[in-house]
Amino acid sequence: MIRLLRPAGTTQLSQTHYAEEFLHTFGFWDNLLRVTTTKPNTRLSKDDCDLSAKPDFHKRYYGIVGNLGYLVKMTCPDLAWSYPELSKYVEFHGHSHMEAAEHVLHYLRAIWNETITYIRESCCVNELWG
Repeated sequence: MIRLLRPAGTTQLSQTHYAEEFLHTFGFWDNLLRVTTTKPNTRLSKDDCDLSAKPDFHKRYYGIVGNLGYLVKMTCPDLAWSYPELSKYVEFHGHSHMEAAEHVLHYLRAIWNETITYIRESCCVNELWG
């Protein structure tokens, strides 16, 4: 769900309520904050797949990646590199992939309440603005 606010001369898009619920669901509300979406020099590979992982591990990874996808499409374009990287390994993932996904959650905790704001600076109604 996305919240659309239109204070005077602006349009704001927000998913703070969704991000907060997402972080609580996966236990990342009280965790450390990160300033980057990924650890430097992280390279994910299908070779790191853990075929013996338990179903709960897979379910958690699917859940994290799926929820990130919803945020990326709506209000978190800063995750536009991390999300497709994690998505590549939805079928074959391992502990290094989960660490990368959880790093993104640490980052999301740091920016969970940010919004996208469009400011209307034109007096012309039929002019495209953003």
